[in-house]
Amino acid sequence: MKCKVLLVALICIPMLVGCESTSSKNIMETYADDQKRAQEVDYREAMAMWKDTAKRNDLDYIMQVGRKISNSNKAVHPDAREVEEQVRVTVTDLAVKKIIDDLDKGEVHSADITLLSAKTYGYKDDPRLVELKAKIDPMLKELELVDNQKRAQEQAEKDSAEKAKAATATNYTQSPADKMRQYEKITGTVGLAVTGVQFEEKMDGFSSKDGSHHFLLISVSTKNDGSGTASVNPLYFTLVADGTAYPPNEQTYGMNGYFSSVDLPAGTDHKGWLCFFIPKSSRNVDIVYNNLIGDQATKHINLP
Repeated sequence: MKCKVLLVALICIPMLVGCESTSSKNIMETYADDQKRAQEVDYREAMAMWKDTAKRNDLDYIMQVGRKISNSNKAVHPDAREVEEQVRVTVTDLAVKKIIDDLDKGEVHSADITLLSAKTYGYKDDPRLVELKAKIDPMLKELELVDNQKRAQEQAEKDSAEKAKAATATNYTQSPADKMRQYEKITGTVGLAVTGVQFEEKMDGFSSKDGSHHFLLISVSTKNDGSGTASVNPLYFTLVADGTAYPPNEQTYGMNGYFSSVDLPAGTDHKGWLCFFIPKSSRNVDIVYNNLIGDQATKHINLP
């Protein structure tokens, strides 16, 4: 039984191989037939287009003729060779004229495209095309350089705008509280920061009789950035509200955690509250630190 199966298999294998070979052959023959038909169509269309002498000054039209005639079977149609030569001459002449016109107009890229087309369907070694190429190449390099510089400038402007936007966003996110918390100084070694701001209508039972004033409580922090000791005192502070100066109110000394007078070693800070009695109409407010011996600092107060 095994011998019969083996015999059948041996008989079928050549048949399968023969079928596969026949199939591949049919595909190749079909492709070849299609190619011949396409070549014949291109030949007929090219010859018909070439006969239209009225369009022989149209470079795009003539290059279409060149594409079709180059794809035709010249072994079957020997006259296609003659037409192809005439097309190459015409394409070259028209391309040279167009390239010169484009360069006169400053259209270097258009001239370069025409030159590339002329090399395909015209005579690429024509002395006129070679000369024009030698003229176009440095122009293209110069344009590329200008384009690169322009792109670099645009990128730099874009980067600058993004940095400005980021800086604006940073300033915005730091305002008002974050920015007030940063130590700043004008001269000397003592920096000033504001860590808290609040209003109170009464302090230890005292308030404005007519309701026109209220207490502004400010939590300040001073930092000694110098190498020696710096003395700080609440009397060194002044509040300037809408151009009017106000010293710390006596209620300051009744507050828990008020800003006391201390000697600050180098690199240390001191925090505390100050109280100012100001008009409720106050809008533009700054706190100023000045010990009259060289340490000056100021912070703008963003009112709650």
